[in-house]
Amino acid sequence: LKYTLLYTNTGNAVASGTLVNIEGVNTPKVVFDDPLPKGVQLKKVNYSGVGGEVWYHQVGDASKVYHRYNVNNLPALTQIDRIAIAYDWFDAQQKDSIEIEVTVNTIEPTILSNQFISLYKFGLEEKEAFSNTVSTQLLSHQFTLSNALPVSKKPNDRVIWQHILTNTGNLDEQYKLTLVDGNADRGVLNNIILIEDKNANGIYEPNIDQIILPTTKIN
Repeated sequence: LKYTLLYTNTGNAVASGTLVNIEGVNTPKVVFDDPLPKGVQLKKVNYSGVGGEVWYHQVGDASKVYHRYNVNNLPALTQIDRIAIAYDWFDAQQKDSIEIEVTVNTIEPTILSNQFISLYKFGLEEKEAFSNTVSTQLLSHQFTLSNALPVSKKPNDRVIWQHILTNTGNLDEQYKLTLVDGNADRGVLNNIILIEDKNANGIYEPNIDQIILPTTKIN
């Protein structure tokens, strides 16, 4: 699962840094801090903006204690509970973004909610601002399989019934398909096979399409 944090200084003044701790040193920074949603684990962070430095917060550390994000020097990812991006200042109308990729640790239908916080100073006043809360519903193992339309054929004709399998969730899935009611044809059908229509044209093309075996997995 990937999500992007978008943030903008919508005011007409520069946001200056508030005192936080980075690698044991107290320093003033404007910080956008994103607690990872419950039920996920950090996978990686992508930042291509200008002026920001990516940090992380480790489980058990004090609230405003951070570490620099270096892919070659990270703790176990299960120990990272927040991702942050820090600036020396943030100009009026300045905007930036950061993409966070996480692994979902649950296979049950659930809702992931995310809200990040900005820490800064305006003049001598310490400020906090909260983003809107974005909720994503995860629908693991949700799918639909359409019914085939009826057809009329002469004896010995080839018959193709087209079913459409749709992943209606928002997680990648693998499916195994098995024919379980082929004997309900009263003996008029033979050589019943399941085929994955690779180009979805409704035509069986042996050089393109794949016969589905009991061990076949469809992604």
